[in-house]
Amino acid sequence: MYGNQLWFQVTKLMQIGGKRKYKMNLQKEEYVLSELDLKSYKNELSYNVASKWLDVWYSNEVLKNYQIAKINIDSIYEAIEVRFKKNELSYTDVNRTLILSERFATQVNIAWQNFQTEQQKFNFLIGSTNDSIDFESDFFFYKLSKIDSILLDRNNRIDLKINLQETKILNANQKLQKSLAIPNLEFGIIANPQNTQPYLGWYFQMPIPIFDRNKANIGKAKTQILQSELKKNALDQDIITQINFTYQEYIINKSNFERYNDIRTNSYTILKEIKLEYLKGKTTLVDYLQAKQTWNETEHEYDISNYKYRKS
Repeated sequence: MYGNQLWFQVTKLMQIGGKRKYKMNLQKEEYVLSELDLKSYKNELSYNVASKWLDVWYSNEVLKNYQIAKINIDSIYEAIEVRFKKNELSYTDVNRTLILSERFATQVNIAWQNFQTEQQKFNFLIGSTNDSIDFESDFFFYKLSKIDSILLDRNNRIDLKINLQETKILNANQKLQKSLAIPNLEFGIIANPQNTQPYLGWYFQMPIPIFDRNKANIGKAKTQILQSELKKNALDQDIITQINFTYQEYIINKSNFERYNDIRTNSYTILKEIKLEYLKGKTTLVDYLQAKQTWNETEHEYDISNYKYRKS
């Protein structure tokens, strides 16, 4: 005759030393970091969109200037043909104007292709097929405050916040690793009926050795915290240097833009005066074409200075 034996056991693992609390704290800090990472991604995307919008705006300004130059040279070309028929101008003068007109036509085509390319890149970046872009408002452009305010506000930068959050995670992990050095205790109740005789008992388990566990991970966590502090100091110095350099670049670009703005106004005034004098027969075609070329070069340099000013 065979006997029978059953074994029933209900146990509870006791995570002493604050393990459960430290695990929850670590998960909480990791969740905050994931939100900061998402915000950093959004900031980077916004910056890329703004930069690409500025590229499209600049290419559109270049296109408009070449179109205006082409219209102006074509308008004077009609007057030149009339004077050529009256034997007031040579064929060389007519041909020189025609070459300049063809040159502007080529530049218009190149600028148009570049504008279309930049616009397609912008639409791809924002996931749009709409070719209508607002170039009139300055919603992507604002003047910077003083350098002291920018330096004081640097703690709100997302990269510093991420570095600080990573340090918090490492501190939370260090506390968890220290708590894991304390062994878990397991308690329970045992029911062990044997041959119709009930047996009840208590269950207790504790691993050994008791207080010499997880030393490697504790040491690793401490080293990671020290590395994080060094990284924070280096990052802070790098940001200060970057802000000072960028601000100085902004001041220089602003000054250059303001000077080119005055030069542009004077160049256009001179061009109108020389054009009027030429139409009255008081100056030569060469003088007018040189003034026209100077104005076109000034417009291009003005666009570059405006682009650099806005981008800085």
